[in-house]
Amino acid sequence: MKNQNDIIVAAIAFVVLLIVVAVSFFTKRDPVIPAAPEVIDTKMPALPVGDVVMANSLPGGQSNGGGSGAGPAAPGGGRSVTGDSIAPPGGAGRGGGAGFRGPVGAGG
Repeated sequence: MKNQNDIIVAAIAFVVLLIVVAVSFFTKRDPVIPAAPEVIDTKMPALPVGDVVMANSLPGGQSNGGGSGAGPAAPGGGRSVTGDSIAPPGGAGRGGGAGFRGPVGAGG
């Protein structure tokens, strides 16, 4: 009986092997042929016609008179010394008017 079982197992293994080989052969991928590479232009580029001007600034920079480039200052100055961004006329900011204002951001 053992010999008959061995023959059955060997026959099944052989059939499975044939199936795997057939599936592998008929489902193989076709090799992909890459496209031909593009031709690279290796000739020297033509230089533009005209004079080369070396400068340390943009054209028209002399009329500005230099400066930081931040523009003119706003009338009346910028932020106040106490930290209020905009105070109404008379200086009555968050603190209620004249007198000691306290440290910046104290709000009182």
